[in-house]
Amino acid sequence: MNKKISLGAAIAYMAIVAAVAFSLTMIYSMNLFNVKMTGITEREKMYASLHEVDLYVRENFYGSINEEELQEAIARGYIDGLEDGNARYFTAEEYEAYTQSGGGKYVGVGLITEPDSSGYLLVREVYPDSPAQMAGIKTGALIISVNDRRVTSSNSENMAAKLRGEAGTKVTLIIQQESEENTYELTLRTIDVPTVKTTMVSDSVAYLSFTEFNGTTPDQFIAQLNTLKAQGIKGLLLDVRGISSNELSYATRLLDPLLPGGTVAYSRDKSGNLTAVAESDANYWDIPLVVLADETTGGTAELFVMALQDFGRAKLVGARTAGNGDISEIFKLSGGSAIQVTTAQYAGPLQKTFGETGVGPDYEVELVVGDGNRSDILGNADLDAPYKKALEVLAAAIR
Repeated sequence: MNKKISLGAAIAYMAIVAAVAFSLTMIYSMNLFNVKMTGITEREKMYASLHEVDLYVRENFYGSINEEELQEAIARGYIDGLEDGNARYFTAEEYEAYTQSGGGKYVGVGLITEPDSSGYLLVREVYPDSPAQMAGIKTGALIISVNDRRVTSSNSENMAAKLRGEAGTKVTLIIQQESEENTYELTLRTIDVPTVKTTMVSDSVAYLSFTEFNGTTPDQFIAQLNTLKAQGIKGLLLDVRGISSNELSYATRLLDPLLPGGTVAYSRDKSGNLTAVAESDANYWDIPLVVLADETTGGTAELFVMALQDFGRAKLVGARTAGNGDISEIFKLSGGSAIQVTTAQYAGPLQKTFGETGVGPDYEVELVVGDGNRSDILGNADLDAPYKKALEVLAAAIR
């Protein structure tokens, strides 16, 4: 049986609802007003203090004031006062340089060198598809002369700098290689810096290590995955030790070919609100994975590790990661300068943050460096204990 409500009761009910809504709105508005007023009060104190300092200085300072430098110093001091390890003030010139970095490209001849005991420059690495490689220059060669000037221990740094510069510039090198001296004229050009190195451990297992995460890394990684897939390998060992990055897109593009469809990353703001910030599609290579990481793995490289763990796609071998899950944003200011501040924290697919705890390994194995060079130890089964353990874990997963 239907019950009817009298008109008076309906009006009273509506009045109660309206009163509750009004009260809640008033409470919210008052809280918002108090927050804003607190902010205004603090700003007034800051401006008053700054005005007082400025007044005394302008009346009594013996020297002259460079107004532009003063304004930049004030802005830089404000950012420094935040006690935010990621906060930074960029001058217009610094911001321009920053936006040009991180692309994974450089202009040069494709040689990485270091001073040799002979006084010459030792070729430590030759980039693939570079002018140097195409000319036949190999690792271990010695650069004796650059542009008809002899390389010495005192000028080697300046000579090395001439191997980079403006595209189209020509540089003449005299190189000692295999007991012979030859002259090479090379033209500087834009080169993709190789950041992914693949080593075949066996016919069925590949070891992929990274030198950094930058704008070209995902394309290099995907190209190498396609090659390995065509070879029919059965397991991948990924090494992100020593890798730290703040760029989300690098990590998520690396993850996409390794993960099934789903949310890869979230951001958690200061109020605890979660927002999905990266997704992977359903297409992925379902192959056993093991990841090497440790305290030198930071930022979105940690997110890379956590996502593989959360999806159950990989076991982590090594040590707990650095614990740097901050999301920093850059805000451009008038005049071309900019500021960077922390605005949120990253969270993995299971909505857990790692900013304070890092990402814990499934198998904790210590890397003992001792008096050796870390770069010479990584990937050496006789010296790199985590690497050796990771190979064992991967072999068990393949069976």
